[in-house]
Amino acid sequence: MRTAAGWLAGLALALGAAGSSGEAATQEASAGVPAVARATASRVNVRAGANPNYEVLAQLDAGDRVLVAGYDGEWAQVHLPQTARCYISAKYVERHGTRGRVTTDRVNIRARPATTASILGQVHRDRDLAVVEEQAGWYRIRPLAEWVGYVKRDYLQPESGVSVEQFTADEQRAVGQTVSTAAPAAASRPPLYIGEVRGVGRWFRHPSQHRLVIDCRTAAYLVADAYPLAELEHQTVAIWGDQQTSHKWKAPLVRVTRLERVSTAP
Repeated sequence: MRTAAGWLAGLALALGAAGSSGEAATQEASAGVPAVARATASRVNVRAGANPNYEVLAQLDAGDRVLVAGYDGEWAQVHLPQTARCYISAKYVERHGTRGRVTTDRVNIRARPATTASILGQVHRDRDLAVVEEQAGWYRIRPLAEWVGYVKRDYLQPESGVSVEQFTADEQRAVGQTVSTAAPAAASRPPLYIGEVRGVGRWFRHPSQHRLVIDCRTAAYLVADAYPLAELEHQTVAIWGDQQTSHKWKAPLVRVTRLERVSTAP
C-alpha cells in the first residue's frame, strides 16, 4: 500500500513540480493533519472559502479550539464549529421540532439563506439534521462533521496537549451526541461530494484528468484507479475518499476510495 508521503511525492512529479519550494511547503504543512489548534485572537473569522471575499460563517474567540483538516496557502481548512451558520431550503426538509429529515437527493447547504450564497456541502435523502431556526423559507442547521471552513493560519496555534480523539469527544458532548472514539463504518459515512463527472481541458495544467462538477463549478479533481471515470463522464455520482488541497489548484484533489452512481430523478 502506498503511504501518504509516497502519494504526495508521486503527485509532485506528475505535475512537474518536484522542485517547487512552495508546493513542498504546503505538503509539509499538511502532513500533520488532522490536528487541534486554538485561536490566538478574538473575533477570528471562519469563512466559506480561502479568500476574504467569502461569507463569514462563525467567529472564534481567543482560546477557542478547532480541528484543522488541511492547509491551502495562507489559510487553514477547519471543521466547522457548532456556532457556524449553515442553511438549507425548507422545502427539502421534513421538520419535527428541532430535527429535520432531508426529503430529496443532492440538496445544497449554503452559507446564507439565499441561492446565491456559497455552497458548503450537500446532503442526500433521509439525512437527519439538527434545526436551529427558520428564516424566510430556510432552516439554519447545525453543521455536520464533514463540512469545513477557512481561517487565516496566522490566527491559529497548534494545541499540542489535546488529541484529535479528545477534541472530538468534547465536541460531541457539547451538542449532546453519543461519544464514540471508534471510526464509523465506511458504508455509513456520508460522501465527500455528490456531483457530475467531467473531463478536464487539455490546454491547462490540472492534477488529474477528471473533475467533479457541482452547480457548474469544479468542486474537486478526481483520481480513481478502481473506477472507470472516462465511462462515467456526465453521470452524477457520490464519492468518498482522501482529500488534499494546494494553493496551485482551484479545487481539492480527491483520491477516490468509493464511488456510487446517483439517480437524479425527482
